[in-house]
Amino acid sequence: MIGVYLTDLIGRKSMFLIDMLVMAIVSILQFFINNPMQLVILRFILGVAVGADYPIAGALMAEFSPKKNRGALLGGLNAFWYIGYASSYLVGYLLLSMGDTSWRWMLFSSAIPVILMFIGRLNMPESPRWLANKGREKEANAIVQKIFGDGVVMSEEPEIKVKT
Repeated sequence: MIGVYLTDLIGRKSMFLIDMLVMAIVSILQFFINNPMQLVILRFILGVAVGADYPIAGALMAEFSPKKNRGALLGGLNAFWYIGYASSYLVGYLLLSMGDTSWRWMLFSSAIPVILMFIGRLNMPESPRWLANKGREKEANAIVQKIFGDGVVMSEEPEIKVKT
């Protein structure tokens, strides 16, 4: 609930980036813990950040996806979570050979895909729907036209319409 409030307040792109930044910092900090309580706290924060990413990513993906491909793209987004789970098992197995500190490297390794995702998200535009709701229709329409082409504008309904 707090994430929704913050997303509406500061923007979807901002929360999309902050979310990844929190995940990266927490993933790195896990390497340096000194006691189990620190790990519990960091893993809780990481869980909140991952949980926040689900609705933010889904909403932005739906907003920027053409209607006819939206279902497949959102399904693909969910598939990436499962690919990530499977990959983490493989990475953990491969890092076992590092000895007594392998668990630290396993936890730290989650920072690598997060940092890559953060970099990938830097060039993403702000949500046109959020901009329109903030009274910034010109910016929203410029983004919509850049992505979907000339003749496409934001409409009153939660859809992007072709100008007639």
